[in-house]
Amino acid sequence: MSGTLAILPVKAFDRAKSRLAPVLSAEMCENLARHMATDAVRILTGTSGIDRVLIVGQGREQAELASRFACEYASDEPALDISANLSRVVLKPDVQAAKQFLIVPADLPCLCSGDYARLLNRHEGGVTICSAARDRGTNAFLATSPMRMTFRFGSGSAARHARAARAAGFRTILVDDLGFRRDIDTPEDLQWLCRQEVSSDTATYLRASGIAALFAEPALCRGGVS
Repeated sequence: MSGTLAILPVKAFDRAKSRLAPVLSAEMCENLARHMATDAVRILTGTSGIDRVLIVGQGREQAELASRFACEYASDEPALDISANLSRVVLKPDVQAAKQFLIVPADLPCLCSGDYARLLNRHEGGVTICSAARDRGTNAFLATSPMRMTFRFGSGSAARHARAARAAGFRTILVDDLGFRRDIDTPEDLQWLCRQEVSSDTATYLRASGIAALFAEPALCRGGVS
């Protein structure tokens, strides 16, 4: 049995971050998604305690990202949404053979290895779920294998997944962890991100593109960048 397997779903960059379209150009949405995913992979592959990283995606860039960081790669089924694809992926024998698996989104650019280490250390078997601050979605799902799960990501999914895990007989903890609270989906999230002092590819891009300077201003949501 292998150790901890991290599963990172990475949406096609040219279709990502559509909720930022009112304030960012299509090219900027694409670039932001690309940089956040790169940061996520770099941190995961550099975290002690995470033995394997599996990128789940669809497209040449996602496969190349996996190859660049020596990660495993699984293709999406185009007809399925992210929830159905992840429900399918966790049933794979090499996932079930891991001691535990962690599903985390690719749009948590302020996470560091210490955040992942803290989550792994507090996990005592069963299922540990980190909820998002804004919509109580699932920003981390850590499960001791083997387990089967039908996922339904989205608003309120942290509690929904916790109920499903408990109903299946798994010891389940739902936590509000500071590091995992804020994914980047809305203009308000982007404004928050631009005010953080972090060192990352994402932060470098935000500064170089001029987004950080504009979105640090209070009037952020009334305008945009083109």
